[in-house]
Amino acid sequence: MLPDGTGGLRRSNYGDLCVLMPRRTGLSLLEDAFFSKGVPYVLEGQAPIF
Repeated sequence: MLPDGTGGLRRSNYGDLCVLMPRRTGLSLLEDAFFSKGVPYVLEGQAPIF
């Protein structure tokens, strides 16, 4: 549960999440897992963010 901005709570949703990876190694496994469970995702950027 997360604050809803009005003093109440709301359920989390996919837009509340972010997965940060130090390397792209293993990215295909993560993509496969998301796809198999129907989890929507977007890959952002090709370079590391510091």
